[in-house]
Amino acid sequence: MAVPDPTGGINPYAPNAPLNAFVTQNQQAIAGLTGKTAPANAGTLTPQSSIYMGRTGGIKYQNTGPGPYKDRFVGGNPPLTEQTSAYSEARTDPTRWDAGTLKKFVNTGIMKNVPGFDVGMGMPEILAAWDDMVKSSFTINSSVKNDDKKWSPWDILDSYGNPANKFGTITKDGWQYDVATGERIKYVGKTTQTSTQKNIDLSNPGQVKAIVTDSLRQLLGRAPTDKELAQYRASINGYENENPAIQTTTTTATPESIAAAAAGGGSVFTGGNTSSVSAGGVTDAARQQLISDSATQGPEYGKFQSATTYWNAMMQMISGG
Repeated sequence: MAVPDPTGGINPYAPNAPLNAFVTQNQQAIAGLTGKTAPANAGTLTPQSSIYMGRTGGIKYQNTGPGPYKDRFVGGNPPLTEQTSAYSEARTDPTRWDAGTLKKFVNTGIMKNVPGFDVGMGMPEILAAWDDMVKSSFTINSSVKNDDKKWSPWDILDSYGNPANKFGTITKDGWQYDVATGERIKYVGKTTQTSTQKNIDLSNPGQVKAIVTDSLRQLLGRAPTDKELAQYRASINGYENENPAIQTTTTTATPESIAAAAAGGGSVFTGGNTSSVSAGGVTDAARQQLISDSATQGPEYGKFQSATTYWNAMMQMISGG
């Protein structure tokens, strides 16, 4: 049979350490937790306001009945002592917790499905959650009488219940986590990552002069003028800008890269298998074709080709070909 608990309970995790308050500070929360309607002015929270942190001392026993805690303390020797802390100090208590207390606080909130608790919580999120619980503790206790149960921030946390069979795993950023411990179990995210890069190869003035001179000597029988070189360079560079080479790189995570990420953080693709494929771009043949298409549209090309044809035929006759 459960022994009545006249003490209002004590924080079983860290009796002397304050904890986060996450129950909404409003009239409905107070009425739901205390069974009473809070007064219109339940108290004004100031840096010097006293925050109830539970009780220490007394005789410890195991409570088998309902209630927020399993371990309870009743009157005895040493006597029960009420623990309080000023709000200005209580709200920053997580900064003084050890790693085990921080982890237990976060994991308890996750297991109890408390809104806002997550495996990725850092100190800013922990402080915000803790401050909410401290504020809720103050608001609720401002409305209770001396014989009523007082609520510490840990009581607020324990007022949340986790439905049966709610324990298990959650997935975040591709990793599966154990809800109870917050530890990574395995990687379940995507194993292939693809990126693309555009590369534009612009011909410089020397390259343009070489290819234009070669083409015009064949098509028109002469070297280009400075004006023509400038015009052809603008055309060639414009064509090159419009037709970049596209390099597609695919990285596949390996068991080794996933294991390395699990051990030291970072991306699962670091150290994975990488392959690249390039497509598009401009070739010298395409540049020559661009010059040819332009040069063959003018009358000079027809005259040169006619003269060349006549000259070749005459030379064949002279040589008896």
